[in-house]
Amino acid sequence: MEETDRREASVCDVLREDILSLAIAPGSNLEEKALAERYSVSRTPIREALIRLAAEGLVEFQSRRGGRVIPIILPNLPRYLETSSLIHRSLARLAAGRRLSRDISKIDAAMAAFRSEASQIDIYDYQTVMRAAAAENAVFHAVAVGAHNVYLLEIFEKLRLQGQRMLRLAFAYRPRGQMDVARFAEIRAERLDTLATLIREGDGGGAEAQSNLLHSDMVERLMAYLSENLTDDVRVEDTDNNGEF
Repeated sequence: MEETDRREASVCDVLREDILSLAIAPGSNLEEKALAERYSVSRTPIREALIRLAAEGLVEFQSRRGGRVIPIILPNLPRYLETSSLIHRSLARLAAGRRLSRDISKIDAAMAAFRSEASQIDIYDYQTVMRAAAAENAVFHAVAVGAHNVYLLEIFEKLRLQGQRMLRLAFAYRPRGQMDVARFAEIRAERLDTLATLIREGDGGGAEAQSNLLHSDMVERLMAYLSENLTDDVRVEDTDNNGEF
């Protein structure tokens, strides 16, 4: 790889992580000049990075307004969730049917890493949240690789990347009426352990059903977050007798 390509890849990686970690807020305008100053590079690698991130679904270009970070709540969220469900279920079934010893080893290693990160989540330390979310994603990725279908793998990677900011919320925040983050992470680890066992045993139907359960758990938590209204109990009163504020 040429030095220029390495530099562009590095800028792209850093910019991507800043978007995924919300260091650059959803909906933010992305001006090449400002980004070049931020990352101490010329505008050329910034332009290349924006093009790559647009292809990944994290950035969009606006007419005469440059680039913008795509909002965290996808406009077509229902279609995103149903597609994600179909892909995850298909990959789990295929992984169980095509399992190889090396695939099982990768899934087990990813599971061990996730259990470790999940046990260290601290909602007041967002770095622990990001590590746990990334570790869980690594388990799903190991399953996806084990399906041995490059077309489904490509769709999976794009979907997970586009939804990663949203999926991290499950480990960062407790919606009203939902279990706390520590318990949620514990249940995720238990469910993923079961999925790994079903794949190891070659139970395609069971693996698909378990994948669907994992997806349903996440959707329920995200929907609770999206529908939460913490102002329900807030009472706004007039400041004087004339009803004026």
